[in-house]
Amino acid sequence: MKFKEAVLIILIVLDIVLLTYLSIYKASPPVVTAVNQFDLVLCLILFTEFIFNLRGSEDRLGFIRRTGSISSHSSPSTSSGPSGF
Repeated sequence: MKFKEAVLIILIVLDIVLLTYLSIYKASPPVVTAVNQFDLVLCLILFTEFIFNLRGSEDRLGFIRRTGSISSHSSPSTSSGPSGF
């Protein structure tokens, strides 16, 4: 695992822990603001990394499909199974 990926995983886990803490316990307004700002910065970092990786990809649509942003199952189903109603 690369160093950058390890740091991002640690930051994501920390963000999940902090957001979970805020949803379970009552925190002071400065703590809530700090956690919200940390979450915003992490989202900006992850979005920037995604855009950087997308721009460097030769097959951009294939990259988006591989990363899971566009599901291949988003089109209407053509299976012969039960249709619901």
